[in-house]
Amino acid sequence: MSPFNVDIKIMNQFPDARIPVRAHDTDVAYDLFSCVSCAVQPGKAINIPCGFRIAMPENIWARIVARSSTRPLHNLLVVEGIIDPGYRGDISYVVHSFNEETFFVQAGMRLAQMIFHEKIDVTFTEQDVLPYSERGFGGYGSTGR
Repeated sequence: MSPFNVDIKIMNQFPDARIPVRAHDTDVAYDLFSCVSCAVQPGKAINIPCGFRIAMPENIWARIVARSSTRPLHNLLVVEGIIDPGYRGDISYVVHSFNEETFFVQAGMRLAQMIFHEKIDVTFTEQDVLPYSERGFGGYGSTGR
């Protein structure tokens, strides 16, 4: 068990909905299971429902990202999403298909995963000049290609 354990309340909305799981104890992300079978048309994006709702403590938020195998194995892009601590709606995610033919998502398929984070409150202090940094104004590719 992790030294930092958080209780996330979960409520299933569909009979076949599955609770997110980690494949290994050392994994940081919890796999999300599709609760329906559906078709993703070529070049289109659809919403994939997970079939549950969650309640997180006020200091925890979640991020939905693709599983590492989703793009190379299925040619699907999972659109990253944020779940705020106060959100109590259905958990779902969007996938965009880069396939030339219809892709069929099967109920129980794992295409996305959820990562939990601790919320940090910040205060913005306006300045006329920012402190020096070695990188400075260097943008995309400024540290090497």
